[in-house]
Amino acid sequence: MASKCVMCETDIVGRRSDSIYCLGCVSKRKNERQRARYAKNRKPTKNSARACVVCGKQFACPPSRQEKMKTCSPVCESKNRSSISKAQSPAVEPKRLAGLAASPRTGRFETHANAKGWKIESPKGVVYEFRNLRLWVDTHADLYNGTPDQAYVGLLRVKGTLSGAVKRNGTRHWRGWKVLGWEE
Repeated sequence: MASKCVMCETDIVGRRSDSIYCLGCVSKRKNERQRARYAKNRKPTKNSARACVVCGKQFACPPSRQEKMKTCSPVCESKNRSSISKAQSPAVEPKRLAGLAASPRTGRFETHANAKGWKIESPKGVVYEFRNLRLWVDTHADLYNGTPDQAYVGLLRVKGTLSGAVKRNGTRHWRGWKVLGWEE
């Protein structure tokens, strides 16, 4: 007659006749004993208990992190950062956006930090030279068919083909517009 496991009460099969645990419960019991032995021999730490600012759960905080550690887990930390940024947004965002728009290095100006010199040819043969492609397509929307975003992406793809960045399925023109040159 097969004996029953004392933990889960299933039949013990293929073990010694005097076994009291099944195969699954043997490892569980071993882990429990190891944890108990570790907890008994463990030295007390100087961690202080803190309450998580998001969920309120108590967690141990080492002395070196007491100033910075406010949450119990990465999930709570993410929620906390999100709530902080949302709380600051209404006051800070208008000032930040006004500053970005007014700055000659970040606004839509020819002096933008990432602006490049461009030379393109229209389908009618007219050549345009300018700096800052995004600014040009936004201000000259009447010259081409499509939206400014379509023109911007289309001309960037032509540049990518000509520079060798696009290996396959490249294009030499966008709706008749050709890129004659650019400067980095």
